[in-house]
Amino acid sequence: MRKKLSFAMVILLLSIASAQAESDLLSEQAKAYYIQGVEAENGGNFFGADAFFQKTLYLEPNNKIWQKYIFNNRGVMYAKQGDMDRAEAAFNDALRIDADYKPAQINLGFIHEKRRTRLESLEYWAKVFEFDKLKPKDYVVEDGPLKEVKK
Repeated sequence: MRKKLSFAMVILLLSIASAQAESDLLSEQAKAYYIQGVEAENGGNFFGADAFFQKTLYLEPNNKIWQKYIFNNRGVMYAKQGDMDRAEAAFNDALRIDADYKPAQINLGFIHEKRRTRLESLEYWAKVFEFDKLKPKDYVVEDGPLKEVKK
């Protein structure tokens, strides 16, 4: 009975180790596809970039980090092609995953500047950069010009 239990434990541990090794390989491959996608995007090959991004998501479909990066990059590609509706939707998709993701917030701000009034854009930027939190809490004292100390 003990031999059967020990043998079962060894098989279980080997299968867990094998699954972890396979997962690590998939993660490295997903990362490689993502990097290739960014390179293609930087080279202006948006169709190729999206294909690499799809491969990344195929290997790691539940990875929220890859998802937000890819939504943001797709938004940039759409904006460069002049498709502001799809760009805005992609940036919003990235922000649904991570509301504090600064690259998507900033890129969405650029879309707001192109598509909305100046006031709406300023309100958006004020919110993103939290200008209300930057208010000074104390008075600022001016010391005047510094005088060189004479020896």
